[in-house]
Amino acid sequence: MLRFSFLDKTFCRIVILFIFISMGGFSFFLFEKNSSHPSTCQVSREIKTVRGHSMEPLFLDGTEVTALMGYFECKKPSRNDIALVSYGGNKFPLIKRIRALPGDTYEFFEREQERFSLVINGEILTNSAGKSYNFLRSDIQEMVRYGSAYGYVIPENRYLILGENSAGSMDSTQFGFLDRDTLIAKVMKK
Repeated sequence: MLRFSFLDKTFCRIVILFIFISMGGFSFFLFEKNSSHPSTCQVSREIKTVRGHSMEPLFLDGTEVTALMGYFECKKPSRNDIALVSYGGNKFPLIKRIRALPGDTYEFFEREQERFSLVINGEILTNSAGKSYNFLRSDIQEMVRYGSAYGYVIPENRYLILGENSAGSMDSTQFGFLDRDTLIAKVMKK
């Protein structure tokens, strides 16, 4: 193992580069130590196939996409990032859009009898086709429970994820907010 250390007086950080030899090849890991905590960053590209219709019209069932595996270990998730999400031990990860971030406020606005739009930071949320989400009361019960517990503010290190289907899908409406470590890849068009 080779080890290099550099001291940057401006940022007061130490950078250590480890080179590991594995399976006849080289893998490089960059460990950066700063005042908060050390982090590791290694991103790889994988081709994945979209299963299901919840991300239409962005991605049709059977579309191949590029997944940047490990991306969210290196970069902070942003609003509207499309992510592969590990959920409940499912064999295949879900593909969803990150729609609200830690600290964002949310509420529901009743548009029609028993139909609700989602409001994030005071604005009605729409999908990529410009349609506002139109949830049934029964579809939003999990998020209402979270709202009661957290004052309708997305908790630290949690994210609200949704599909593009304006009537809802297997997403935060069904299972609440997800922890950052469930975000396993950023998805890009192939």
